[in-house]
Amino acid sequence: MTTATAITTLTTSAAKLTGRFDTLDRSRIRPSKTNPRKTFDGNFIKELSVNIGEHGLAMLPLVRPVPPDPDFPGTDHEIVAGEQRFRATGLLDWKELPVYIRELTDKQALEIQVIENLKRKDLHPLEEAEGFEQLMKKHGYTVDTLADEIKHSKAYIYASLKLLALCDGARKSFLAGKVIQSVALLIARIPSSKLQIQAIEEVGATKDRDAMSARNASAHIQRNFMTNLKDAPFDKKKGDLLPKVGACTNCPKRSGNAPELFSDVQGADVCTDTACFSDKRRAWSEIQLMKAKEANREVIEDPKKAKEIFPHQHSRSSLGKGFKSLDTTCYDDPKYRTFGQLAKAAGINPTVVLNPYTGDTVEVIRESDAKAAMKEAGIEKKPANAAEKAAIKRAQIITKYRTRALEQISEQVAVAGPTLEDWKFVAFKTLCELDNNNLRKWIKQLEWDISLAAYESRAALKAKVESLDAGTLASLIFRTIIFPLTQASSYWNVEDPQALKDICDRYQVSLTKLKAEATREEASAAKAKKPAAKANAAKKVASPVTKPTPAVNSKPKVSTMATTAKPKAPAAKKASPKVTGTAPAKTKAPVPGSSSKTDVAPAATAADESAIAGGSGTPHLIGGDSSAVSQAKAAWPFSTPKKTEGDAPAGDNE
Repeated sequence: MTTATAITTLTTSAAKLTGRFDTLDRSRIRPSKTNPRKTFDGNFIKELSVNIGEHGLAMLPLVRPVPPDPDFPGTDHEIVAGEQRFRATGLLDWKELPVYIRELTDKQALEIQVIENLKRKDLHPLEEAEGFEQLMKKHGYTVDTLADEIKHSKAYIYASLKLLALCDGARKSFLAGKVIQSVALLIARIPSSKLQIQAIEEVGATKDRDAMSARNASAHIQRNFMTNLKDAPFDKKKGDLLPKVGACTNCPKRSGNAPELFSDVQGADVCTDTACFSDKRRAWSEIQLMKAKEANREVIEDPKKAKEIFPHQHSRSSLGKGFKSLDTTCYDDPKYRTFGQLAKAAGINPTVVLNPYTGDTVEVIRESDAKAAMKEAGIEKKPANAAEKAAIKRAQIITKYRTRALEQISEQVAVAGPTLEDWKFVAFKTLCELDNNNLRKWIKQLEWDISLAAYESRAALKAKVESLDAGTLASLIFRTIIFPLTQASSYWNVEDPQALKDICDRYQVSLTKLKAEATREEASAAKAKKPAAKANAAKKVASPVTKPTPAVNSKPKVSTMATTAKPKAPAAKKASPKVTGTAPAKTKAPVPGSSSKTDVAPAATAADESAIAGGSGTPHLIGGDSSAVSQAKAAWPFSTPKKTEGDAPAGDNE
């Protein structure tokens, strides 16, 4: 190539990229229908107009000649770049507009609108995605060519295009700024429009709260809008459940089949289409029910009866009375087989139940059938040995004296009300039950998770609690949280919990004395049973084969056991020994307006009432405003218990 030819070629190529400056009447210019930008910030346009009015146009809008359009009569030029500047000059009432004119094809114009705007970083991600889609559909671009043109990865392009899967409602929320781009992408992967809107409501910003962080939103969406395929009751590899959908293993909505799109999802075997998963689960259950009926097996479909078998929504092993799970181990069996294995060996067909919560069919076994299966296998229920009986008896004593401790505390609470220290105790115990993540959230701010409201009885429970007055509600919370501390089994919670010791010390309730009292009662009851047991044993030895039939007119003989055990009834009615400084076990709370002379902590004194209004001892609710003191006294269910002579010394429950 000669030098002259090279210069001519360069000049021709440059001419294609250059244009001319001109001034056009505004009526000849129209906005572009292909402009990816669909939203304009009114405040920004106003600020831009002020700047242009003071300093002029630093960069002229780029336009191109176009044929007439009936939607914009009288126009022959279209804005390629600079529509915000065009709108801003309109506020200045400019009749003419200086522009830069270039001859451009539709493809070239769209490339400038999308790619140039992308480089300037001022396009909304959703508008950018719409621009990519136009380039691919109308002008032959591929993900590879787009990635090369804009200098981004293919994963970036795929993620951008996925935003177009947002439904109209979700798009509006995204454009309104309720969620950020990374969270919008998580929501776009949810196939159902209804579920997308639900996800936006749960993780997006509202007038009452900020939006969830991307990390928390990702965890929330995976937990509530995705399903682990390992939990599928059906065969994931078969596609005959829903022939139009096919097998789960080949589905593009399975996380492992689209790693670029689901890189944040934990695990490759996760279904992101919960609606499809539910349809497959329902189809599978219908097939199982049909097979069970054809085999003349017992089938329970009634929701009410099914809930009696499955009283707990999230547990398939803890069944209602009369049924056992097939997976439950029979510990009386030397081989430790499950009841399902024993039933199969005995030829007993399990009962098929339609789970009222999941819609799955679940096989269970009636307890009567379980006993029959054990008998068929030659398994006898093992009686408790002496050590096990002793452990059970010890647990009963522990539970008894701890429960009495709660009763004595409750009697004082009924009279004087829970104290501020009690509520601190409750708060501490509640915080200890939280995991680390929730504990951090609670300290930052108090907010309930919406998904927790999904339980069927939650609304009714909430309504019941809201109907209680402050004092009743406070007492309910107080006693309910303490109650688990009083319970013991043969192997758990045998040592008195420190928290129980602390609350007993505060109310001068002696666990040591109550324990001794409960132990004496159990020993006395056991002693009363021994003579009767010996007499019964002697009677059996004397006549091991048959029992004499009493004469028709003779009175039945009272057994030794009955004679011996008779004094026990008055003992049971006898009042428990009084623990110094505490209320008797059977004392009832006084009726408002009546007087009480029971040995309990007195009600709040004048000093306490003063403290409610801003003094010490109780929370500073209202500082010095005497007109509001009565309101505080009526609403605040706390008071300060007073020590009396003979109270159990501090540390008695060490």
